[in-house]
Amino acid sequence: MLTRIKPLRLSIALMLTLIFLAPAFMMPATAAAAAPAVTALPATDIEDESATLNGRLTSDGDYDVVEYGFYYDDSSTVSTTDDKEIAGTSDLEDEESFEAIIVGLEADTRYYFRAYIIYEDSRDNRRLLLSTNSRAFTTSDSSAAAVPAVTALAATDIEEEAATLNGRLTADGDYDVVEYGFYYDDSSSVTASDDKEIAGTGDLEDEETFDATIDNLDPDTRYYFRAYIIYEDSSDDARTVLSTNSRYFDTGDSGIEDRPEVTTDAATDITARSARLNGEIESSGISDITEYGFYYGTSSSTSTKKRVGSRIDEGDDFDYRLTGLRSDTRYYFKAYARNSEGISYGSVRSFFTEEGEERPSVSTKAPTTSGSTATLYGVVTAEGDSNIESYGFYYGTSSNPTIRIKVGSSIDEDDTFNYRLTSLAPGTYYVKAYAVNDDGTAYGTVRQFRIAGFAAPSLFWIGSPLYSINGVYQTGEAAPYIKNSRTYLPIKPVGNSIGISDSAITWNAVNRNVTLTKGNTTVRLQIGSPIMYVNGVAVMMDTAPEISNSRACLPIAHVVKVFGYTAYWDGSARSVTIR
Repeated sequence: MLTRIKPLRLSIALMLTLIFLAPAFMMPATAAAAAPAVTALPATDIEDESATLNGRLTSDGDYDVVEYGFYYDDSSTVSTTDDKEIAGTSDLEDEESFEAIIVGLEADTRYYFRAYIIYEDSRDNRRLLLSTNSRAFTTSDSSAAAVPAVTALAATDIEEEAATLNGRLTADGDYDVVEYGFYYDDSSSVTASDDKEIAGTGDLEDEETFDATIDNLDPDTRYYFRAYIIYEDSSDDARTVLSTNSRYFDTGDSGIEDRPEVTTDAATDITARSARLNGEIESSGISDITEYGFYYGTSSSTSTKKRVGSRIDEGDDFDYRLTGLRSDTRYYFKAYARNSEGISYGSVRSFFTEEGEERPSVSTKAPTTSGSTATLYGVVTAEGDSNIESYGFYYGTSSNPTIRIKVGSSIDEDDTFNYRLTSLAPGTYYVKAYAVNDDGTAYGTVRQFRIAGFAAPSLFWIGSPLYSINGVYQTGEAAPYIKNSRTYLPIKPVGNSIGISDSAITWNAVNRNVTLTKGNTTVRLQIGSPIMYVNGVAVMMDTAPEISNSRACLPIAHVVKVFGYTAYWDGSARSVTIR
């Protein structure tokens, strides 16, 4: 009976001792692409049963992100076995932030979370990456009596020696507020012992804002401030509450007029998933512009930076097209410009993305096959509400194919596209076409195709020049032989047995090496060397190709395995079968 050939107890004669035994001896390779990185940001909007988790893609490493979100638990050791909340499934850009609201939490409980992304590596395998950091938050106690809360808002009307501080009473807790205002200092740790500015002494209502102007500040200085309120508790005792957050601002300096003047113009071309930001350079200032662009985000404190360029003339307009946005969401943005004297900002503007989405339509056509090759076909039947950004196929051996092939990045409506797969092993395959625009990814129906393989296996007998390839008996110029428990075979019978034509087998007599090519796979072997090169990557074998009876012979088992075949040894018949 046939038994599977051992660590390959057989070597087929002819130069190309392709062994694939040891874990891979790699020649010095080019540096690997940088891996993506993701970080968890502080949670916000924390209540007794819900919270908003925040994260940021700090580097995409030139890979496509296909899913992102958070894992969370009430234990500090958060892993992928804990609760999961998906934030999105579209691609992210470097430094793009994302968030997800989790509900059904326990009140007065400490939770921990880590951000995650799933990305496709260079071989289109999906890999999950957790943030190296974790964050924690504590849900509020629904049974505790509510106390007033105040928050500091961004400073406005900032000049060289003055600024207006802003705050909001976010909850009065059913208590009477008797005073409110701000504490401020040029140190980031603002306390009730720092300078104080009273904004008012009357009562405030929930969500009511207040402000106070402070002056006699130092020019060109960073100041920090916190809002405060004083309220009377149930015992009529006065209690002070400072905002948990602090804000800062930078006073101007006498050289501020030397900086650029930049204007933020209204956003245009707004869809459910994209918008175009616009700005204008009013003045370059005392020197040339060295950088300009936009800051944007989902809060008025815009934090995500998009650099547009480094050189621009006075009076010129500039723009940037944002993609991957959430539908029906308010976004804020402001233009900026920098010269040698510093940076200037335009005013903050906002826009709402449109509701809903209109993805493209794509159809999967029937593939065609020939031998171990298949040609896939697709057609974009509709672009949707924006241009196609990426299109191609997913294929694999399951009915939910996951191996992605990107064919292109721009295609017109009703255009057909295709891709040729080679060196496929016999079996059943599935394929679906895909296309991506600003609103997301669309897929065609899944189609099935089959690679039949060879009608019959190839057989070789030790010591005999007679062999059978696909059921056809032939006589070769040399017979297979065994050396050091490895079966060797001349080059051409080995190649022919796995579907490689004579024209795809090259012998270099000067360099004493042989090359076999099939589809996208190229194998090169050197006579006398145990190193086999597969598409340029070195693989260490436990034997080497050699010359026997003026013929280059190679160990059969290692060579055929690289091309997706297996060699079986029949000890009783002293024969080798290749399937």
